[in-house]
Amino acid sequence: TASGTSSDPITFTSNVANPGTAAGLWGGLIIMGDASVYGGTDEVEGITGYYYGGSDDDDNSGTLQYVRVWHGGAVIGADNEINGITFAGVGSGTTVEYCEVAFNLDDGFEWFGGTVNVTYAVLTNNDDDDIDFDEGYKGNIQYAIVRKNPDKASPSGSNDPRGIEANSSDDEYVPETDAVLANVLVLGS
Repeated sequence: TASGTSSDPITFTSNVANPGTAAGLWGGLIIMGDASVYGGTDEVEGITGYYYGGSDDDDNSGTLQYVRVWHGGAVIGADNEINGITFAGVGSGTTVEYCEVAFNLDDGFEWFGGTVNVTYAVLTNNDDDDIDFDEGYKGNIQYAIVRKNPDKASPSGSNDPRGIEANSSDDEYVPETDAVLANVLVLGS
């Protein structure tokens, strides 16, 4: 659990002095829960030997409130970077609100299955996708602002950046992805 306030948010960032707009200086937050995931339990990129997913869609993996994640997305292998915040099988009993991911080399927020809801999210200057969900994610994302870096014509990493990337929606995937997005503003570079 990380519970900051509007006047005193919790910031997760690199230990590099004055990183400016640098990205990929450290990993990111990875939260693993016991909610439903397409294909059952799995390992999340960046962590081996630990599994997420289960059958508890009300899983409570704690609270992220007034949290900022900056300068993350470290490359840990070929085509394998850490997201700003990874929700892996995280359930609806988890509270996620007023969170920001900025200057991340990979995705801002990524959901692998689960049912966690996110409200009041700000995603700025991330090099890959800002909102990315897959593997049967069935939560709600509301009141989000995505701003791609206005100074970049293309990503600096090996990414294919989108404001929103949504996967796992055809009939052979069970559970199917069924996310609801509302009140989301996406501004390009």
